[in-house]
Amino acid sequence: MSLTASPPRTLRSTIDDLKGDTTAIIEEIARAGREFDLEAHERLCDALSEYPPLGLFRKCIIETARWGGFVEDPSWPSGASEFFITESPRITERYFSGFHRNSNPIDYLSTWRRILDNPSIPEPPNETTSLHEVVDFLGLAEAALRNLDWERQRSWLGAWTFYGAFKIFLLHERRLWSEPLLNSITMPMGGGKSHQSSFEGGWRYLAALGILKPLPPRERKVPRELQKTFRFREEMALTNQAHAGAASIAARVHSSALHINSGLYLLGSE
Repeated sequence: MSLTASPPRTLRSTIDDLKGDTTAIIEEIARAGREFDLEAHERLCDALSEYPPLGLFRKCIIETARWGGFVEDPSWPSGASEFFITESPRITERYFSGFHRNSNPIDYLSTWRRILDNPSIPEPPNETTSLHEVVDFLGLAEAALRNLDWERQRSWLGAWTFYGAFKIFLLHERRLWSEPLLNSITMPMGGGKSHQSSFEGGWRYLAALGILKPLPPRERKVPRELQKTFRFREEMALTNQAHAGAASIAARVHSSALHINSGLYLLGSE
């Protein structure tokens, strides 16, 4: 009898054993995604409770930059919170340069601030906001972001960071997970700073099994002066397309795109 413990089964190995049973595969991805989301909920509740006094969604915006690896300074939550409240020059100077791909976290916060200061935008979601109100806020905020891009006032706020703030909000607000409108909130593609293509990797795996349709290639030849704007619009469209696919398979197993999104992230991270 061997005393050596068997290595833990990965999500991918479990799915390999289920090949041919599409429903079982989707159920496994949804299950793994929900477990991940429950753990993330606990971590977020602890993390955001340590923030200075600030509205919940603004905390989610700040936390998104940390999840994305934009900033690794432990004082970031305090500094970014102060920026939202006072736009302190000291904070602006301190965080002008980020730690990930030459990121500019202050430009990221400034773009969000332009959105939130827009008179057509309602107050950001909080702990008592209904999901219907969150959906309305998302639609108006996305329209404002696209307008900022058209006016060339958008910087460091793209598809991942925009929709990422909404995912973090939903992970924190577990009370909304059973709401019928949940799939109306677009979830981001990508992943953490160590797995930039995590979601896409999981998607490709299911596409190879015929469960999802392959996503279109991202790179197209466009004039250099249009590349930044074109890339943003393409990423937004691609993210919405991927979310629709995730929502579609989630419906087959009575789950949500939130959990499928996390499950695909896990699958692509292995």
